[in-house]
Amino acid sequence: MNDIQYFEDEAQAYAEIEALGYHALALDFAKEESPFHWHDFDSVLYITGG
Repeated sequence: MNDIQYFEDEAQAYAEIEALGYHALALDFAKEESPFHWHDFDSVLYITGG
């Protein structure tokens, strides 16, 4: 799952997320600077806007 995929629209991305058995969580973040860091968990990201 390290390849970049493209979707025609947001609905197509959410349909694939559901088909894979994942749970979608939509979040909006304000722009901010952050030092390099990591979190000790796995995740799959779909960027649907911005």
